[in-house]
Amino acid sequence: MDMKVPVSIKKIKDIDHNIRIIIMTEKPSEHIERSARKQGISFFAIKPNDLQYIRDAVRTAVLSRQRQNFVFNRQPKVA
Repeated sequence: MDMKVPVSIKKIKDIDHNIRIIIMTEKPSEHIERSARKQGISFFAIKPNDLQYIRDAVRTAVLSRQRQNFVFNRQPKVA
């Protein structure tokens, strides 16, 4: 069965193009991965029972976003 990235993701990106979106699936699909990456979305194919991998992937994405915000907020403001 060939799946497509949901239309709602496109709507989310239209509202805020800087938002981080992560797609996680238990079955690898080149079509979904290509479609997601074209839109700048992170894609992970995971084993259904591998909870530690899911936790690590989400934690890494959240920490990466926090680091970006920290660096951005520390830059001098231009008047």
